[in-house]
Amino acid sequence: MSENIESVHVLHEPGLYAVHSSGASVYYVDTRDEANPRYLRARGPGNTIGSHMDDAWHPLMRLGMATDLSGTTVLLDVWWTLLVGAQHYYETRRPGHPNGDVYWVISREAWEIERLDAMPPPDDLTIDEREAVP
Repeated sequence: MSENIESVHVLHEPGLYAVHSSGASVYYVDTRDEANPRYLRARGPGNTIGSHMDDAWHPLMRLGMATDLSGTTVLLDVWWTLLVGAQHYYETRRPGHPNGDVYWVISREAWEIERLDAMPPPDDLTIDEREAVP
């Protein structure tokens, strides 16, 4: 069972969250182990830019908002909050570089955030690109 939410501070409300946008890729944020937050970008099919960091869990060093609700690209001083309508900034370290080489990605605007009970099966991690645009 899942629950749709508009906004959540993922450290104050630990859980497993799926962030859907206009693209087929889906971001998962897992803060159930509060000392070790992590994220996964499940790369969707279609016209999506891929990364060697896709489809694997990574430690989440910081989660921020990369846009305000007007769409202006700025790194806001709002950390660890997921918000429908905002783009999000996910920061980690590249594998093999525990104290350096920061990797970050900015998602498309979130149009839906779900609090999940468990991860979906591997074949259901992403959505068909035709279904992505609300």
